[in-house]
Amino acid sequence: MASSAQTLYLIDGHAQLYRAYHAVQARMFAADRKTPTNAVFGFGNMMRNLRSRFKPDLLAAIFDPHGPVKREELYQKYADKLGPAFSGYKTQRDAMPDDLRPQIDLALELCTAYGVPAIQVEGYEADDVLGTLATKAAAQGINAVIVTGDKDLLQLVCDGIKIFDPMKDITFDAETVESVKGVKPGQIIDWLGFMGDSSDNIPGVSGVGEQTAVKLLQQHGSMDKALAFYREKFKPQESEILDFVAAHESESGKAKEERKPIKPPKGIKVVDAYLFAQHERARASRELARLTIDLPIELDLEKLHCKPPEAEKLAPLLKRLEFKSFERDLDKESLARFEAKAQAEAPPPEKTFEVHYTIVDDEKKLAAFSKQFAKQKQFAVGTQTTGGRPHDAHLLGVAISWAAHEAFYLPVTGPLDSPTSAKAMRRSIGALNGVPVGPTVFFATRASCTCAWKLRPFDAVAVALRRKRLSQ
Repeated sequence: MASSAQTLYLIDGHAQLYRAYHAVQARMFAADRKTPTNAVFGFGNMMRNLRSRFKPDLLAAIFDPHGPVKREELYQKYADKLGPAFSGYKTQRDAMPDDLRPQIDLALELCTAYGVPAIQVEGYEADDVLGTLATKAAAQGINAVIVTGDKDLLQLVCDGIKIFDPMKDITFDAETVESVKGVKPGQIIDWLGFMGDSSDNIPGVSGVGEQTAVKLLQQHGSMDKALAFYREKFKPQESEILDFVAAHESESGKAKEERKPIKPPKGIKVVDAYLFAQHERARASRELARLTIDLPIELDLEKLHCKPPEAEKLAPLLKRLEFKSFERDLDKESLARFEAKAQAEAPPPEKTFEVHYTIVDDEKKLAAFSKQFAKQKQFAVGTQTTGGRPHDAHLLGVAISWAAHEAFYLPVTGPLDSPTSAKAMRRSIGALNGVPVGPTVFFATRASCTCAWKLRPFDAVAVALRRKRLSQ
């Protein structure tokens, strides 16, 4: 890459968001205490570090669209070459985690607030958009750097395109690809075709893993040459090989304890047999792994210039997400302006009012409470217990109210001969309402709750609340 040329950084949005989701294990929520934010927090940190460290001239984040993509049609084109086990593109993937789904839109919003264009192209997967934009940039003499940890994108590496993996802090040029992966960038597509990609439901050749694929390409140079070698070498034993592969695949589909050993034809290794038999599947897998780099989209450089954060969008978003460490990206003047505006637009504080609470802790107060309580047909009850588990908790007291801003609290933890003990309170309240409470007091299954009942309150309590027998 020419150092004097502009550099375009393209973030693989979905891939980096998924990475952040698994990397940031802390439970994080927005101000509403409902919306998870761990993935968007990790994604945002990656994007901020990228801007701070590399100071890109041009920057964009590419995300998958919401609807179907053309690559699904490509999969159907090669379905007959892949076999019945491979039913569709990415069909075997687990569903997106429920707590990640709402963070996609937040990541898009965060990009926009930071002045980073968030690009989604309907009908096309992010990888193909990344490949097309990077290829067009390189053709115009612009250095392109794709920010991702996805090995599929290594096939794009050339003089004008590099891959930067932020988690491993590695920049892949042609030399790095060969030293790390063992194959040249031009061989990556064959490498992927041989070993397949389980995340995309691309099968490859059975029994061929990463290292075997590397050896095949180092020995033969390309997939086509390797497959031609095996087809020619084992052609005389074709019938035996095909029978073996069919039987071997059938046994492989059974439970391990039910499988029968199937030996390959004499002088042939299992992997050699599959390379011979699955040559069409290998080529189909290669085409499915090949990225499209000529989509009908424009490279609009004016829209990709790296811009400073948009304070009017970023400040309220950071407050909503509670990303306090990100606020340093706002200048003090912008932050102060936002806080002043937020304060001016805030609803007026709630009106204050006087409250009157009475603790019923002696005979005189109990008598006064009982006299008033006998007249009530509707009231609210709140309980205080030692815990939230009904089978373990002990009742500490009961709060009763029948008028706004006024309540009585009856502690029940005193000795049994105390006028406000559990026994005395049960006797008083039970007699007043005509309910034979006996040795049982009703209380909520939570440590504290407030409910209302009409007429015979403890009859309603018996239905709504669980019973707790108190020792006498």
